[in-house]
Amino acid sequence: MMNLPTGKEGCQCTDKSSLLASLHRWPCLTSDGENGVLISTEGPCVPHSYGSGGCLRHDLIHNPECEMADSGHWANNSDYCLRPWCYVDAATCRQSSFERVYRSDYFPHQDLVSPRHYALRTLFYAMLHASLQNTPNYFVGFGVQFYSYSTCGSSADDWKQYLQEQTISLSTIVPTYSAPLMYKRSPSGDILTSDTVGAEYYNSSVPFEGVFVNYLDNLMSIADADLNINYTFGSKAGRRVYSSTKYTAAIQDIQDGLADMAIGSFWVTGQRLRITSFTIPLYYDKTVLVIPKPGDNSSLNAQTSKVLEPFTMAMWVLIILLITFTAVLSVWFSMYGRDLRQGKRPERLKKSGYVRVALDEFLQKGMFFCSAGVNQDTGANLPQKLLMFGFGFFILIVVSAYVANLAAFLTRPVDFVGTIEKVNHRGMKVCAHPALKTELQVAWPTVNFVFSEASYSGMLEGFDKGKCDVLAVGESDILSGDYTVEFCKRGLVLTDSLIIETAVAFPIRHGLASGLSYWMQVGEKNHGITVEAAQEEYDKKYSRQPFCKLEFSLEEHEASDYDRIEPQNSEFEKWKRESYTWKSFRIRKTIF
Repeated sequence: MMNLPTGKEGCQCTDKSSLLASLHRWPCLTSDGENGVLISTEGPCVPHSYGSGGCLRHDLIHNPECEMADSGHWANNSDYCLRPWCYVDAATCRQSSFERVYRSDYFPHQDLVSPRHYALRTLFYAMLHASLQNTPNYFVGFGVQFYSYSTCGSSADDWKQYLQEQTISLSTIVPTYSAPLMYKRSPSGDILTSDTVGAEYYNSSVPFEGVFVNYLDNLMSIADADLNINYTFGSKAGRRVYSSTKYTAAIQDIQDGLADMAIGSFWVTGQRLRITSFTIPLYYDKTVLVIPKPGDNSSLNAQTSKVLEPFTMAMWVLIILLITFTAVLSVWFSMYGRDLRQGKRPERLKKSGYVRVALDEFLQKGMFFCSAGVNQDTGANLPQKLLMFGFGFFILIVVSAYVANLAAFLTRPVDFVGTIEKVNHRGMKVCAHPALKTELQVAWPTVNFVFSEASYSGMLEGFDKGKCDVLAVGESDILSGDYTVEFCKRGLVLTDSLIIETAVAFPIRHGLASGLSYWMQVGEKNHGITVEAAQEEYDKKYSRQPFCKLEFSLEEHEASDYDRIEPQNSEFEKWKRESYTWKSFRIRKTIF
């Protein structure tokens, strides 16, 4: 019996037949009736001895894809079938030889666990093996297999070339309808929304349409048949596991092996990365503050309060304390203060009299402050003059700062809370999407977020019921989604206040992420194929116009340094109007 080559020294072939036999999840029968295992979810079926037993042409012997066609050439037009190879121990080969070793992508059980669980399991076995063998081994673990062509005296070039020429066929979930990104049409041609999902969602004969579908079609057009995408629906079981969001439910279906990827505005979050991999980012979505559209409050109380707004409450308290302190010192330096310092207590002036004198001084210093000046008393003593000099300088500084800011506050047309910092300061409640719960709480730990159980519909319902005062919403998702109309009906607008920024990408099985990401990168750099370009093309084709203006810029509603104060901005006009109203009321009351 001829001895088969077992590989070069330092990188010997290993026997993996017992390992393949233990993969009970994907059993099959070979064409010879032998027990085997599927090397991928779609086959083919190979015996448990596949890759073991030494340096052999394992694909030629066991892989049906290497059968000869009638023309005498390989059916798949590849020469890798003639190359001998075998499974090896990666750690030993790396340490003791110069042979090229590759990790196997075969056997689907590796794709049915999350990358995190797979990594932790592999690390556990690696640590266990290292502790037993006292040698570093980072590649030992159930299901982790490596192969080598060079140890058998051949090359992996044909095999790598074959892999590059294979068509990437992706079963792609559309988690829900979100026009114009992804949707189906009714028999009458109307665009269906997420609230009108029916039996047609599960009917593959009704095609999906939308911006994301057009974007992937553009990628397939440049891939030269290397990329094929088939759209499907999400499972009801996945939606039961993640009832709060259909997007995370679709990611669960990918982990369960029901599909290869999903399309939609998927935020890349820590929770989702624990379940599956993602492509390179399509774009970065800004989660911004959404508030009720501010209006102009022209009431007397609102307009009068503007006079106090240039200074904070702490600044006004400080001013009052300094006026009080100046008034007390003024009394102390006066003739009454001199009598007190000398121990004289005239009967004509009691303690209440000194209090009245102090109050008189306080009112006087207050009038000095409001008139931006002090009384020039030539007969005052030196301490009194020094006191008035310091008080006058204080008035100069404060009044200059006050007047410089007053015009901006008087001409400001609206009063609103337009930043997340102000929301946090006032303790307002913010309705937010449950998928971003961890990210929002880490970025803003002191903000009072309210997370619904039904994504945007739950957020709007919570806002209607008064459970929150404002909302935190993904900007790009709302500007192009079904809920734009709902936001417009409620008079809600998107501010410029950025809360967090999150990458948006497609979830995909980790073994396929690099292939699709490659075409996404090539499409953007070489052909200008992006989601934004597909959005513009869609809007132009269907003449799509916004239902209302949702963007609200804080800068547009801030007063300019060159705004002129008009009568309606002055307090005199407000008092005159209120006085006229009151007089009219009294006249009407007298008449009737």
